Amino acid sequence: MGEDPGVTSLIVPTAFHGPPDSANGGWAAGALAALVSTGGALGRTVEVTLRLPPPLEVPLEVGEHEGTWAALDADGRTVLEATRGGRAGSVKLEVMGGGGGGSGTDFYYLF
Repeated sequence: MGEDPGVTSLIVPTAFHGPPDSANGGWAAGALAALVSTGGALGRTVEVTLRLPPPLEVPLEVGEHEGTWAALDADGRTVLEATRGGRAGSVKLEVMGGGGGGSGTDFYYLF
């Protein structure tokens, strides 16, 4: 699977809930970005895309394939996806539009 961040699953605790029956997408994206930012990628930009509403208290399998990290649900569907790159000091989060036909919104958090 490529580099191993020392973690094979990601679980969003109920304390970080968002919409009903879903985790807070920003928290889930930040947690995956933190995993991807370990080792040689420390300080680099990480772009995270939410593909599905992140579940609460459910292990998501985290793995890397050809530079793209994914958190998969029990059915093998990609819930979150992350790539490394860009300038140091920022994390880019892209939230896919839901229901309203939107194309997505980008949020930038500088550290």
